[in-house]
Amino acid sequence: MDSRGFTSGMLLGSVVGATMGMLAGDSNMRTRRKMMKSGKNMVRKTGRLVADMVELFR
Repeated sequence: MDSRGFTSGMLLGSVVGATMGMLAGDSNMRTRRKMMKSGKNMVRKTGRLVADMVELFR
């Protein structure tokens, strides 16, 4: 089992799930844009973090 894929999948899945849950609720367009922007930034940062951890363990 590939632990890197599992970890990144769990992180990405939780971010996507939380974002979709918030978007499904009643909210205005400004809030939705803000959440999507912060979600994209979080995915970018976690991707870099996972890549750095992979390099660390090599």
